[in-house]
Amino acid sequence: MTETSTVPAVPDLALRWCRMWNAEPTLAHELLTPDAVQWSGLTPGLDDLVGPEPTVPFMTRWAIDPGPRFTPRLAAADGAGWLAYCWDAVLPDGRILSGLDVNALRDGRVAENWTIAGDRRITAADPTPRSASRDVLLGVARGWARGTEAVLAPDVVLHSRLAEVGDVDGRDAVAAVLRARGAAAVHREPIVDPDRGTATVMWTAPTGGNGLDLLVVRDDRVVDVRSFPAARPFRY
Repeated sequence: MTETSTVPAVPDLALRWCRMWNAEPTLAHELLTPDAVQWSGLTPGLDDLVGPEPTVPFMTRWAIDPGPRFTPRLAAADGAGWLAYCWDAVLPDGRILSGLDVNALRDGRVAENWTIAGDRRITAADPTPRSASRDVLLGVARGWARGTEAVLAPDVVLHSRLAEVGDVDGRDAVAAVLRARGAAAVHREPIVDPDRGTATVMWTAPTGGNGLDLLVVRDDRVVDVRSFPAARPFRY
C-alpha cells in the first residue's frame, strides 16, 4: 500500500546542479568534491574533469551563445549518499531532450557523477511522489535488473531515451525488452527512495551493454520506467 508523500518532487541539490550548468558555473566549488569525477554515457568529454577547477571553465564554455538550459524532473534520493534524477534540456535550436544523472555524494557534495542524454524528450508526466517500503523498492530494483517479469505492473510503461524505441506499453512488451537485454548485474547499488516511491538501477547486461534506469513503484510493482542505455562502458 502506498500513500501520497509530502516530500518535494525535486531535491534541492538537483535544482542547484542544473543552475550550475545553466548560468552559475562557479557553483562547482560548492557542489563538487575536490576529487569529483564525471562520466558521460555517450562521449568521453567529461573524463578529464576532476574536481571543480577544470569543471568551471568547461561549463563556462558550454553555457555561452547560449547553451542548453536544464530543468530537473523525476528523482530518487536515498538520503544516505545517492541521488538520481531525470532532467530536460532545452537546446539553442528549440529542441528539448531528456536525460538522467546519478550522483554519489560525500559530505553533501557530488563525488561521482554518471550522466546520459537522450535523443528525444520523454513527454510523459512525472508521477506524484508516493511513499513505498525501502525493502520493497530494493527487491523491485534487483528484480528489474534480473529481468523478473513479476515486478512489472500490468500497465507498466517504459520510456526509452532512444527515439527509435520510444514508449513501450504493457507488461508483455516491457518484459520482451528485458528478455532481449538479458539478466543484468547491478552496478554499485540500487538507489531507493521510500519517500517518493522511486528507485534507480545502474546496470550492466551479459552482452556488455549498460545504462541507467529510473523506476516508479506503486503497490509493489513497477508502473513507469525512464530508461537510458549507454553507448560506452562505465569508468567507475
